Amino acid sequence: MGLDGSSGAGAALRFALDEAARTGSELVAAHAWEVPLPIDVPVLDPASRAGARDFLIARADKYIRNLVEEARGEYTKNVPVKVEVVQDQAAHALLNKGNKAALMVVGSRGRGGFTGLLLGSVSQTVLHYTRVPVAVIRPSSQWSKG
Repeated sequence: MGLDGSSGAGAALRFALDEAARTGSELVAAHAWEVPLPIDVPVLDPASRAGARDFLIARADKYIRNLVEEARGEYTKNVPVKVEVVQDQAAHALLNKGNKAALMVVGSRGRGGFTGLLLGSVSQTVLHYTRVPVAVIRPSSQWSKG
């Protein structure tokens, strides 16, 4: 499952934890990010770029681990979770990481005028290209906090 900190991702995380607990599976929580590059990239020292990248990875890893712990409940407290932070576009990362999953879980923010009909670009891409079952969880689902 992919995490970006949105309410849709939070609901998807709670669903994924519940499903992993129900099936006795490990959950892989993935977070994809792309480096925000300054305009003058060639003038940056390679060591500085590597240091900045390592810092961003560590910060994202800690953030995702915190999201997982906040989402756990009594039923899901013992679910094994593997956190993966990758530098990639979100849909591409999910397709690569989830190509052998028993179930891929994605959230949908439901933006736009036809929120009941439209999915986000990541959800649409995953549904279109994956070969594994997909659960699309909306923030208004029973797995939302509230």
